[in-house]
Amino acid sequence: LKHGREIGADDTTLAGRRNPWYRIDRRDPPDVLVSYMSNNGFKFIYNRGAVLSLNNIHNIYFEKEYTDNEKRAILAYLNSEVVNEIVANSGRTYSDDLKKIEPNELENIPVIDPDELAPGEVTTLCQHFDDVCNAACSDTASIEEAKRDLYLKILDILGLDKK
Repeated sequence: LKHGREIGADDTTLAGRRNPWYRIDRRDPPDVLVSYMSNNGFKFIYNRGAVLSLNNIHNIYFEKEYTDNEKRAILAYLNSEVVNEIVANSGRTYSDDLKKIEPNELENIPVIDPDELAPGEVTTLCQHFDDVCNAACSDTASIEEAKRDLYLKILDILGLDKK
């Protein structure tokens, strides 16, 4: 705290809104954490660990209670190339193709409703989500295949033509 005062951290705009100045916001952990800048695709992270973030990542709170499978199905959709294209076109682009999305722009991204999916599609999307997560922990060849399979499944669910 002494060092913070010495460098003027207590005089910043953000600190000026807090009482005491060093106290961070108290809020519930979000359901999903979202990278807000990317040059290789936005990441929607299932917040199973109830992590809290300050301002270096966006927070998404579901408006209703979902089962674990329903959450994973939504996350499969959110991490698909279909949504990545929508998000990339909703925000702004900086040098070297760095993309940025703001919270108000994220609010306008269409999201699937697990209650409206055909029987078995929630389970299928869960498996695709798990496949992408597991592939991300192994090698890049399998992650590209897992992402492609997810992309094709999302196109199928949405009734869109395959590219």
